[in-house]
Amino acid sequence: MFDEDRFADQIADQNFALDLDSDYFPPVETSPVRTNLVDALPPAPVEREYLQPPPSSSTIVSPRSASKTGPTFPTIAGLFPRCSVNLLGGSSFSGRTRFILPQFDHYAAGLPFLNRPVPDPPEQLGMIVCGRDGEDIKARIEQLGLKNLTDKTFPIARWSGRIRDESEYSPVFPLEKCYDDLTAAAGREPRFLLIESIQKLAPVNKISEYTPVCDFFDAMREWCKSHHCTVLGTVIKAKARQGAGYETISEQIYGAVMWADNVSCVIGIDRYSPAATIRKITILAKASYGEAAPLWADFNDDGCLELVAQPESRQDTASARLDKILDNHLLPGADQTRSDFVELGKLEGVGSRTVDRWLARCIDEGKLVKKGATSNSTYGKPLPN
Repeated sequence: MFDEDRFADQIADQNFALDLDSDYFPPVETSPVRTNLVDALPPAPVEREYLQPPPSSSTIVSPRSASKTGPTFPTIAGLFPRCSVNLLGGSSFSGRTRFILPQFDHYAAGLPFLNRPVPDPPEQLGMIVCGRDGEDIKARIEQLGLKNLTDKTFPIARWSGRIRDESEYSPVFPLEKCYDDLTAAAGREPRFLLIESIQKLAPVNKISEYTPVCDFFDAMREWCKSHHCTVLGTVIKAKARQGAGYETISEQIYGAVMWADNVSCVIGIDRYSPAATIRKITILAKASYGEAAPLWADFNDDGCLELVAQPESRQDTASARLDKILDNHLLPGADQTRSDFVELGKLEGVGSRTVDRWLARCIDEGKLVKKGATSNSTYGKPLPN
């Protein structure tokens, strides 16, 4: 029999239970009814910032296409690729200028550059001076008798600015004005530039820091590519202490190691021995896959450092032959004039200017004593005590 009172109690218990559930589990709000199709579309995806190129952009580097406005062949095969930056390093008074200017003179005449063939006809040369005065370089060219380096074949421009910080640097600012002046002087664009003291083009006080030096070379290479021009810059080689990790020319250049790491070729010039005038030329060229056999240079009568045979085949240079004369033919107290030494030098195939430099060195080293201060001065070995 249906019990109405019992059924009412069950309904009341269920309502109480629903109230408890609603306290602990709030009801989920229903979404508003959309009134159009736009509201029914899913939300647009959020754009992300990529620290690297997005997946749709390829990062594969393609070979550089051949230029239609400039040459593509190497500037000097085996040494200087086209549009490359290269360095010539040497310590103070090592003879960098006396060595490299004659090589550019050979290039202008169509003769080998560091014993390597040059293009036929030779390309336009030029020089930018950063640490010296341009008139000093012209005077040195005249002194060395370099007849092929004229104002037309080898114009010289002087850059007198200074990069204060890397934010000021751009590929155009340091070089473009000088390059335009060289082009106007030569009548055509230079393709092979000698830049004296190239480190002065870098931001001041930054040549020993990794990132600024890398940025400098990135800008230099871009500038060279835009002008189809190859650069050889001179730098100071100041880190040469033996046993300190500076055994190779690439490690000896003043500043960060990246100076050598970022270039295509590094050339070093060093004294062969303290008593000799000869210089050892070391070449590290990426185009030659390592270090080339050393070259040797000695002073000629005009004061140029020209390439010569190895020292052993020349009895260790002209200076050594004069030293032998001093040891074997001059007794203490037996004085000789300059003319006497010049005549003795002729017998050994040594020119008069080399004799003069040798006499000055012997006086500095105490091997000879000069008596008198005129053209009639005499030279003799110091008397023993």
